[in-house]
Formats: sequence, structure tokens, C-alpha cells
Amino acid sequence: MDIGGKDVVVETNKGPKEAINIAMEQLLSEWPEMVWEDISDGEFDDLIEYFFYKNQKAKEEWDKDVPNETDEPDMVYILAEDGRVTLVVEDDYDTTNLETVLKI
Repeated sequence: MDIGGKDVVVETNKGPKEAINIAMEQLLSEWPEMVWEDISDGEFDDLIEYFFYKNQKAKEEWDKDVPNETDEPDMVYILAEDGRVTLVVEDDYDTTNLETVLKI
């Protein structure tokens, strides 16, 4: 799966689990049919990784590596660790709301 897009690094005072939960709440407000996948492999206790998809169809398309039928962003990859969250998003995804809630 090639995500492409851009990486946005957000400095935060949140721990990884809290940061993921905050990001999840924000994304659910934007994508009420959102599905997510914990891809943390457990190798590092202080690193949590999730894929967040706009809906089940978007997840299935990403799993099959099928291009999005619309130009709307439909997936966010988040890596959370102590003091920092990296958002990997499609080029036209506006990260302003996510960045704001993670900095509070």
C-alpha cells in the first residue's frame, strides 16, 4: 500500500494512547462511518500506529490498492509516540482540525 501524500508532524504533550483517542474522536466527527485498524506490531511499547478510513468501502479499496474513485481524501495513517504525532495524509487532506486538537 503506497500512501503517498504528505507527513505532518505535530508536537504534543499527550501520550500515544491519548493522542490516538483524540485523533479518533476528531476523525469520527468528520467521518461518521469511519473504520480503523490498529497496525501496531508491539515491537515498541511507546509507538502506536493506526489506519483510519472514511468508511468500509475506502478500507476495502486501500486493502486492494485500488485508486479512490473520487478526489476526496479517505484515509489517514497516524503514528503516535510520546510528545509527537505524525499524520500521513493524502495531499489535499486539511489537517488543521487534527493539529489543533492534538496541541491542546
